[in-house]
Amino acid sequence: AIDLRDQMIHKMTDSYVHPFAHGRIIHGMPVGYAADMLESFIDSIRFDLDPIVEIDHALYVVSIIDAVHRSIESGSIEKVKII
Repeated sequence: AIDLRDQMIHKMTDSYVHPFAHGRIIHGMPVGYAADMLESFIDSIRFDLDPIVEIDHALYVVSIIDAVHRSIESGSIEKVKII
């Protein structure tokens, strides 16, 4: 399962909620950028296509996200791991 509800979008009125900001369900099908990315990945596998994003770029982005999370936890500047 992937929890996409907290993308730094918070709504505070009488209650505190995480608005869904990744697309919509239209005619029972998810649409939006998260659904498009997943569909593109699956199509790459199904049709033996080159992925839109090269693996080294994807790993670099993941390492940046990891450094951000480590920095939040440590309160310090964290180095980006070059993979």
